[in-house]
Amino acid sequence: MRARLTLGGWQGERSGMDTGTLFSVEQANRMLPYVERIVRDIVGGYAEWRRLVGEFEIATAGARAGAPDPQADQLQRDAQRLAADIEACQDELLALGLDFKGYEQGLVDFPAERDGRPVFLCWQLGERAVLHWHDRDAGFAGRRPLANETFADTSRNPT
Repeated sequence: MRARLTLGGWQGERSGMDTGTLFSVEQANRMLPYVERIVRDIVGGYAEWRRLVGEFEIATAGARAGAPDPQADQLQRDAQRLAADIEACQDELLALGLDFKGYEQGLVDFPAERDGRPVFLCWQLGERAVLHWHDRDAGFAGRRPLANETFADTSRNPT
């Protein structure tokens, strides 16, 4: 019998949009040093988690129900601990009002408003600043450069 290791399916279940906070480009960029540290922890932790899960699956492939593999037990505990750490980081982003998308790419959406409609300011790990936006239903493929776009004044939402 094999144990199942998952990250708890956080993505898509809860959203920073639920907080009602909207961000200006300036606010999003001021938050980036903190957000980047959290996202680096998630992306790095996820790579390690995947490695541990792979090792766990190999270790349990030959195990029998009556003879558990001690190495598999340790790998399972390590992977579960790491999954909890990753989920705690995701919760930090959610508390800031942000949407995290992409364990491997490190994508973060900042809820915003453009021409009276809800949109996302979009940032990806490795980018020097928030440089893109997309409609809420467009996703990463719909990213557009900020250029001279105008976004709603969000001074009513202090960050």
